[in-house]
Amino acid sequence: MGIGYSRNETENMEYSDGGEKRKMKTKIILLITLITLNVADVASTLHGFSLGATELNPLFSVELIPAKLVVSLVYAGLFVLAYNLCVKEGFSKGLHVLNITLFGLVGIYIAVVANNLTGIILWGM
Repeated sequence: MGIGYSRNETENMEYSDGGEKRKMKTKIILLITLITLNVADVASTLHGFSLGATELNPLFSVELIPAKLVVSLVYAGLFVLAYNLCVKEGFSKGLHVLNITLFGLVGIYIAVVANNLTGIILWGM
């Protein structure tokens, strides 16, 4: 924070000088990573099925596997809307929650894809 500025004024200054735009670019890269990981999850899950593996996620049956892609696209759209609203309204706590959620989801899907690939390697041997 700058000397003599409130937190909101400092955040607005970051937004006006491009700092917030740079942060948004990072979020877009993470959203693209999340969608890519979802595609990798679906592809590796379907390949695992062809090897005799089963789905570990009880929420998605075999028929609903492609719906995972729709869910990730809806999440990405809602994230961008919520992020822009938080920036517009100066709601820094909301931004913090959104950031934690996005990083958490990317981390979870890294683990999911790693699990799928490990299963494919083990089932394929």
